[in-house]
Amino acid sequence: MSLTALSYPVLTPDTLVIDMFPVSSELTPRQAAEVLCVSDAYMEKLLESGEIPFRGVGGSRLVPLSNLLEYDKEKVQLRREVLKKLAQESQEMGLYD
Repeated sequence: MSLTALSYPVLTPDTLVIDMFPVSSELTPRQAAEVLCVSDAYMEKLLESGEIPFRGVGGSRLVPLSNLLEYDKEKVQLRREVLKKLAQESQEMGLYD
């Protein structure tokens, strides 16, 4: 079984929680929100819009960890590209040395 470690800070300033999930895990929307450090409401919007695929089970939703990690990877890459472009434009305008 393949494992991946996900970590996120909890509310106390001196504590860091590290959760380990099998790659094949499915998370509740609340767990998925905690992993991405977003609100439950924002996670619901991501699920409803289809940005993060999920599986319906009865009246519940389960988010495959692989889908969550892919979404996070894409967002990190997008942020890097935008920051690189901003830095380049700043250099061209003489605002960045």
